[in-house]
Amino acid sequence: ARLPGSTYMDIKKGVLTGMTSSTQTFGGPDVANHLLAINICDYPGGKNPSRLDPVIKRAMAMATNRTHIVSEFYSGLADEGSTVITSNSSWHYDLVEGEEIKYDLAAARDLLESNGYVDTDGDGIREANSSSPAVLNNWVSEGTNLSYRMIVRQEFPEEVATAKWLKSQWNQTGILINVEVWDRTVLPLFLYDVYDY
Repeated sequence: ARLPGSTYMDIKKGVLTGMTSSTQTFGGPDVANHLLAINICDYPGGKNPSRLDPVIKRAMAMATNRTHIVSEFYSGLADEGSTVITSNSSWHYDLVEGEEIKYDLAAARDLLESNGYVDTDGDGIREANSSSPAVLNNWVSEGTNLSYRMIVRQEFPEEVATAKWLKSQWNQTGILINVEVWDRTVLPLFLYDVYDY
């Protein structure tokens, strides 16, 4: 059975301390990826094409503390992600020195600011302006908020908790995330067929 990390750790502790009898635990690597769906593919459709700008993608990555996510939401039972493909896959690319994006909220804010994404109306959300790549590439019009949808599966409480935490982190950079929790049977149909998020 696949359990949330915290549940697994509670059962394992019970077995080790003798509080839980007639139970054995087995642990090992799993190739399953957990999903926090925010449309950052290069497909030009979707609600907010500003996400096509590599600057915005990089700022999101810089505002993501993977160490905290693994420790806090996965009970230390996960490897920190570095690319889209999990590290226990033969298709995984091992980053070389200098390729890893480090967690740094201040640097993420500076990156957005220096690329023309500023909060002009004081609401805490940055907007694309005439000098930002998203406007210069005609992906969005001037004044478009850096506001996106993040969709997670309700069956995985660690995904929901991670998404809510990321929302607070990214908000500190001026990026607004609206978290939506969906049933896992519906989510893939939407993600791979619609691209409208």
